[in-house]
Order: sequence, then C-alpha cells, then structure tokens
Amino acid sequence: MGAARVGVTTTMSAPGRGCKHSPAAKLIPQGASRGRAGLPCVVKTEVMAKAQVKLNSTTSLTNNSTTSLTKNSTTSLMKTSTTSPTKTSTHCCPAPESAAAAAVPVMEPVLNSSCGLPTSLNCWSHTTRLGLARAYSRSPDTRQQACELYQEVIAKAPKVHDAYIELAQLLVVSDPLAALEVYCRFPLEPVHQQTFNDAFIVGEIVHILMKQELYDHPQLGPNLIAYGKIMGLGCLEKYIEVLDEKCKTNLLKTVYAGIHDKSMEDEDLQEFFKFKCWI
Repeated sequence: MGAARVGVTTTMSAPGRGCKHSPAAKLIPQGASRGRAGLPCVVKTEVMAKAQVKLNSTTSLTNNSTTSLTKNSTTSLMKTSTTSPTKTSTHCCPAPESAAAAAVPVMEPVLNSSCGLPTSLNCWSHTTRLGLARAYSRSPDTRQQACELYQEVIAKAPKVHDAYIELAQLLVVSDPLAALEVYCRFPLEPVHQQTFNDAFIVGEIVHILMKQELYDHPQLGPNLIAYGKIMGLGCLEKYIEVLDEKCKTNLLKTVYAGIHDKSMEDEDLQEFFKFKCWI
C-alpha cells in the first residue's frame, strides 16, 4: 500500500503537467516534449517552403501570361495596322494623295468677259491654237479669226509647216500675193538640208509665181533650184517649157547650173545650152 501510494503521489505530484489546461496534455510523443524545435517546427518549415514554391509558380505564370498577352497584343496591332492603315486619320483628316499632287498650283478662275462665267487659264500651246484655227477655218464667218490664230502660231512656233500651209490656202483664192508672202516667211534651211515638207512650201512658191506670171520675181530662181534638187528635174518640165516660151533663157541657165552645182561656164553645160538654143 505504501509503495502504491508513493507511485500515485509521484504521478499526481506534477499537477501542472497532467492538467487538462496544459498544452502538454495533448497527445504528443514523448520525444517532442524536449522543446519547440521538434515536429511542429518541421511541419511549419515544410508548409512555408510549399507556400514559397506556390508563390514562385504563381509569379512565373503571371509573367508568362503578361508576356504572351503583350506579344498577342503587338501581333494584333500589327495585323490591324496592315489591314486598315490610318483608318481614323483617313476619316477625320484625309491627307493629300501625294506630295506632288499637293504641290500643283491651283489655277485661279478668271472671269470671261464674253460670257460672264469664270474660266481657268491654260498654258499657251501652239498645238491648241492650231486646232482652234482649223475649227474656225471651216466656217466663212470665222475665217478672219482663223487667220489671226494662224498668225499667232507662226509668230510663236515659226518651224510649224502646217500653220503656213493652211493659212496660205485660206488666202490664195482671194489674195495670192498674201499667200506668197506667208510661204516666203518660212525659215528654210540650206538646200542640201531641206526635207520633203520644205519642198512642198518651195513648190507652192514656184506655183504661185508661175501662175501669176511673175517671172522676174527674186524668189523664183532660188526656189526653182531648191525644188529641182529635192524633187528632181522631172517636176520642173512644165515650168521650163513656159519659161522657154517666154525667152527667160538666163533664168533657165541659172537654174540648170544651180541644180547640178556647176558654173554656167562649165563645158558640159555650155554644150547643153547650145543644144537648147539658149546661147
């Protein structure tokens, strides 16, 4: 009995350890009663490690999603800009089609005194003036205006054959000498540089002079030579016959010598002149 009491007393001698309010009364292994560095500390460390790993994973996923979102947004913006460039700017403030178009000066409207309507001035062009003159020349009521336009073309573009030819054709019926004056104004090149267009004007000069019987006109001899050089002596046969009938032997000898680029004293030409009874 004494020993049993002693054991019970020993057991009950530490009421603080066996009290239900004491944390040690819980079912904790005996080895853990040494201190707070036991199992609970290990569990807490593992939980913190897992939380840290989870936090790192979350941060990595967040970074990846942010990068992917940025990349997708950039790709989407590039596609949008490729498919519909400056859609908003086009609707709000349209830009000029090109810098060259924006740099073209705007022609100021000019009030037309004839009709009272505003018109724009075009740059001067002999082609447009020539076309307008041709249109006016078709009506007898506007032929005077056509002549003025032809004269303007001749003054601005003196090498245009058509202006001389068409103006002279308007004048030759009523005033052949005026038509002759128009033809003579054409700036002819030297004979060896003349073209068939030049030969037409030269031939018209010869035709008018011969038709008007102006055999002593200073333009007849040089133009007969030029026409014969370009077109050949065959084109002068009828003119030579007329001049021969009119006894214009000096003019004929000058023309033959000029066409052959020889002097009138050349032996061959002298024989030919004797044959034609011109000497």
